Amino acid sequence: MGKVFRAEAVIDSSPEHIYTQLFEKLDQMDQWNPNISKVQILQQIGKNTLLTREITAQIPANIVSQRDFVSVRHCYRKGSSLYLIGTAIDSQLMPPQKGIIRAEAGLTCIVLRPIDGDSGKTHFTWLLSLDLKVS
Repeated sequence: MGKVFRAEAVIDSSPEHIYTQLFEKLDQMDQWNPNISKVQILQQIGKNTLLTREITAQIPANIVSQRDFVSVRHCYRKGSSLYLIGTAIDSQLMPPQKGIIRAEAGLTCIVLRPIDGDSGKTHFTWLLSLDLKVS
C-alpha cells in the first residue's frame, strides 16, 4: 500500500456540513480547493457511491505535472459518525487522457465525528495513500 498519511483536526463546522461539501457537492470542490481544477461525477452508483474524476490544478512553471484521479467513493453513517471511503479504479468511462498523468489514490478514509457537547464542531480524521506516478 505504500505510505499512509494521517491528518487529524477539530474543524469549526458540523459533520453534516463537511459531508455535504466532500460528497454531495463534490463536483463543486474546485470552487474552494485551489489544488483542484475540476471534479466530474462520472457515475452515480446507488445513493451512497460515486465514480469520480478529479483533476489537479496546473502549477505555474510546470514544477509538478498535472494529474488526474479516477476513484470510487462511498459514504455511510454509523451512529453519529460519517465515513467517506474511496480508492482508485480503472473505468472505461474515463480512460487516461493525453497530457495528464493518471495518479492513484490507494484506500482512503475520512471519518467525521461530532464533538461531544458542540454539534457545530467536528473531529476530522483523514487517512490518505497516494501514488502520484512519476511522469
